[in-house]
Amino acid sequence: MAARDKVRTRAAGGGVATTEEHAGLPPVLRMLTDERTKGELAKALPPGLEVERFLRVARTVVQANPALLRCTPRSIIASIHKAASYGLDVGPVGQAYLVPYKETAQLIIGYRGMITLARRSGELASIEAREVKENDEFEFEYGLYPRLRHVPALANRGKLVCFYGIAQFINGGSYMIVVDLDTIEEHRRQSPTGNRPDGPWMTNYEAMGRKTVIRIMEPYLPLTTEAAEAIAGDDRSDSGLDVIDTTTATITTTQPAQEPEPEPEPDGAFYDEPPEES
Repeated sequence: MAARDKVRTRAAGGGVATTEEHAGLPPVLRMLTDERTKGELAKALPPGLEVERFLRVARTVVQANPALLRCTPRSIIASIHKAASYGLDVGPVGQAYLVPYKETAQLIIGYRGMITLARRSGELASIEAREVKENDEFEFEYGLYPRLRHVPALANRGKLVCFYGIAQFINGGSYMIVVDLDTIEEHRRQSPTGNRPDGPWMTNYEAMGRKTVIRIMEPYLPLTTEAAEAIAGDDRSDSGLDVIDTTTATITTTQPAQEPEPEPEPDGAFYDEPPEES
């Protein structure tokens, strides 16, 4: 078989596919083997990240999820391109996820991805969020000398009471918010998946509450513009991802984040579906 009749693709089974096999792939997998796609992603990725590895992980994720294969190729490629611009994998590492919603793929930034982005500023040492339940020991106060103490009950913790988030800065400072359930519920009602029976708010409410706390904290953290845009943009859709646990800190305020303007979808031939191969 001549070299020109072969197309290298792991999406077709991990080896070399003929042009006939390549033509039989779903459109999005054909796009992910296209040299134009590779070139655009290479330009989007930060220095030091390999486009071959990034594409390999993305192809594996898309191929493994039939619901993603039913999404529009344009939405999948746009989401993958955005992940590349943030320098986040869309694989099982947990930095970012491709989530199907009807026929549109959405990019969800995972908590590990949020932490990765936040630490790029060089000023944030750690960040976390936790839930508080009625049988936990929990005390906090604001003022000139704010303080917080939380000892979770080892069993029978009872009903959910509130959430809090803490951040530790490299310079020794810290930031914290305590968020009541009314505020969490307001965010849930505004979420496009807030009332879906199979959505993350119904299947993993506490994880979504912790994620909401991180979003509310975003305007008050020493983040790069890139990190702030990524976390704020993630407010457009939801997933049931958990938050990492790190260290504790002190308290400041509870003011919620402002809703960001919708980010325009990039234009260009890169996002057009490829022509059918004859």
